[in-house]
Amino acid sequence: FGRGYKLHAVVDGRGVVLRHEVRPLNEQERAVAKRLLPSLAGVVRRVFADGNYDSGPIHDCLKGTGMKFYCPLIKNYVRPDGHPRRKVVHRIMNHPLGDRIRVAREHIERQFARITNVGFGLKGLPNWARTLHRVERWVSHKLLLHHAYLLVKAETA
Repeated sequence: FGRGYKLHAVVDGRGVVLRHEVRPLNEQERAVAKRLLPSLAGVVRRVFADGNYDSGPIHDCLKGTGMKFYCPLIKNYVRPDGHPRRKVVHRIMNHPLGDRIRVAREHIERQFARITNVGFGLKGLPNWARTLHRVERWVSHKLLLHHAYLLVKAETA
């Protein structure tokens, strides 16, 4: 059991946070993903997630959006009567293409690390940010600073 908050975010390969939500720790990641992902239809074609997001209902909520969802399967297993899209993901993840997906996922993890490890990044919360609306505001401002940093970095490159 834990108390606190968790940032749920969709980040592209450049480190740009496309959509985010701050939720209490006890809210399941899959439920948040079902809210975040459909709103990105037409913007995002492929989503790489970690194993916590392995769920047939997430695949269902993305049906018809043109988005493909890839994540490691729990215990690398699909029941014979399992979700058809999970069966496809199982085949892909056990194919050489699965290695490329894992590398892309590691790249996204590095983007999250950059968001937290710069001097103005998402580190420990200040004392005044202890309720959800204050934490949301604090995280949103930190993400604005992160995006400004990305813009300056792109201009100097």
